[in-house]
Amino acid sequence: MMQRRVFLHSLTAAAIFGLAVPARAASGWDLLTEAAYRSPSTARARVLLSQARTDAAAALRQNPANQEAAIQQAVAAAWGAMLSGGIGPAREARRLIQAQITAQPNNAEAHLAMGAWHIEAVRRVGMLAGPTVGASRKAGNAALDRAIALGGRRALPSAYATLLRAASGEGKCQNGRAAVLALARRAAQGTAPTSLDAVMRASAQRFVVTVAAPSANAADAAAPLLPFAHLSGKS
Repeated sequence: MMQRRVFLHSLTAAAIFGLAVPARAASGWDLLTEAAYRSPSTARARVLLSQARTDAAAALRQNPANQEAAIQQAVAAAWGAMLSGGIGPAREARRLIQAQITAQPNNAEAHLAMGAWHIEAVRRVGMLAGPTVGASRKAGNAALDRAIALGGRRALPSAYATLLRAASGEGKCQNGRAAVLALARRAAQGTAPTSLDAVMRASAQRFVVTVAAPSANAADAAAPLLPFAHLSGKS
């Protein structure tokens, strides 16, 4: 029943964005998408992230070689650390992500998770405090570039990278604005094999429309489209 309810919520999220999602069983990506974009409160988001980690751990006990479950576990840990703001959880999340990069060096999601970890850490605690947990914008952008290259036509890597970079101020100058817009347009035409890809693709499409206006601020357009942005001020 829980899986069916979460999947229905993910369908609702997709419908809001005008997406068509094929019928399938709820997955870890559905739980992560629900937490990031549809949870009504931070508390609910934490519950969903915890469920995603629990489900991933169970899948790994059944099959230690389940790479999809391992990535989902790392993403859930990273997003949970982002919500808590704790240094310990942040370091644990980085350890899990790095383990997946080592195990799956050509996995776009693993590099994307690492890039997001770095960029979000710097964005939230600042350039000077980022090194406290080992975060840097340079390392983040390198990981994002790798994820984009490995992701091919998938929407998720390009869309998430667009929003992270724009929200971090990389769209302020003319060249930076052109670069994030080009990446967003690529994401807007990308494929969506998971519910998270679908919502990210829709976010990229909205970003392109908003930033097409010369007076639009790219950072202001991107920030509300990032995971958990809708929870600002909600406990």
